Amino acid sequence: PAPAMLLGVDLARFAPVAGQVVVLAAVATAAGFAAWLLSTWFEGRLALESVHGGYLLPTVAAALVASVATHEVGVGWLSWPALGVGVFFWGVMTGLLLIRLAFRPALPGPLVPTMAILVAPPAVATLSVFALTDGAVTLPVQAIAGLGVLMVLVQLALLPRYVRLAFSLGFWSFVFPAAAVATAAVEWFRALALPSAWIPTAALLALLSVLVAVVGARSIGLAVHHLLGQAERTLHDADDEDAAPGPVTGATRVV
Repeated sequence: PAPAMLLGVDLARFAPVAGQVVVLAAVATAAGFAAWLLSTWFEGRLALESVHGGYLLPTVAAALVASVATHEVGVGWLSWPALGVGVFFWGVMTGLLLIRLAFRPALPGPLVPTMAILVAPPAVATLSVFALTDGAVTLPVQAIAGLGVLMVLVQLALLPRYVRLAFSLGFWSFVFPAAAVATAAVEWFRALALPSAWIPTAALLALLSVLVAVVGARSIGLAVHHLLGQAERTLHDADDEDAAPGPVTGATRVV
């Protein structure tokens, strides 16, 4: 639903009503999914070892993106409530995730990249507060920025662990946080009216584009390798079936 919200914002520039419909439908879908997800947790069957950074997406990121999207398409009465939901679950889910990471066994390799999602909430919250306050550098946005810088430093400390990982589709977990941090940084450049801000902006966009391209290319390579492996196994199984002895017939006994 979050990408659909962003697409709805773009659509609203050309067709305002259609854009609003897309955004509201995406917000409703995100709210329904988050409610269903939370209701399953309330059944008491979720093991702490099963918690990972991906759970921040439906509960936190979707709400914060909804706050920005609804403001952009003129549905402001939903923006602050969405921000409230996102900030609340940001605290809840981050606390739960930190407990899981600190006091339970390490995440399996493919899920380790989900730890990068910890930088996404402060970045998206920064965008939301900037949008709702018309780009003003308020105390709340400064406080959120401080937390965001700390989360980025944590990710830098985790780089050696990330480098040792074998590539998997879990690497897509790096893309959304990186895009959110880059967008928040660009908004700060704009709010502070930095001279020659286009230089760091261009550098961030270039780095982000390289990241998406590399992860995309490696994902395609992984998919091709998987398909080739499946085809090879199918041919091997077919050869085994052809080589298997058939039923014993009268002619075979004579020979």
